[in-house]
This record gives sequence, structure tokens and C-alpha cells, in this order.
Amino acid sequence: MDIEIGWDDHTTLLTAVKAADLMGALKGEDPFKMFAPSNDDLGKLPAGRVEQLVKPGSKSALTSVLTFHVVSGNLDAAAVIAAIHVGGKAAVLNTLNGAKLTGSMEGGSVVLTDN
Repeated sequence: MDIEIGWDDHTTLLTAVKAADLMGALKGEDPFKMFAPSNDDLGKLPAGRVEQLVKPGSKSALTSVLTFHVVSGNLDAAAVIAAIHVGGKAAVLNTLNGAKLTGSMEGGSVVLTDN
């Protein structure tokens, strides 16, 4: 995965990816798309949650949370929107942790929800 996000707004995520030791895996040859929460998004979690997840003893839980935000494939916004239209209002995306995300449109924005 090429790192295409501006890390200035994703420093908390970068810290978490490094703590989970996922940077190498996400930069591998297989294409991945990470739906990357911003610092503001992560700031909305309950107080202390991020700090707890980046502790060494929480690596498994952190990896699960992070891989929930990653899907395999060369997906960009246009590809997700096209899949939603082909699906008739929704598209199901399989995450690397085995969960499913449903993509749908609200107004002009893609909304992802867990199943």
C-alpha cells in the first residue's frame, strides 16, 4: 500500500500502525486501501482508548482495530462509488480482519458501516 494520506492529520493513526508493527505489511506488494481515521476522528473515542490500544500488551486488539479499516485491492473513491451503484445502493467490502463493511451513499458522500 502506498501511503497516500497526509500524515499531518493522521499522526495518531501513524503511531498506532507503528505500535501494531503493520507498516511493513501495509507497504507490501499486495494492494490495500485503508479507510484512515483522522486525528479528529480518533479524538472522539472514549478518553484513554487510543493510549490503551498502543500499549505493547494491546498489540492484538490494536491490530484487529486497524485491520478492520483495511480492505484488499486497488480501491479509490471512484471504485467504491461504482461498486455501490452496481450493488444497487450498497457494496460489501471484506476487511483484512475478516469483518465486513457496507458502503452506501448519503448525499454525495460514501458512508461505511460495519455489519
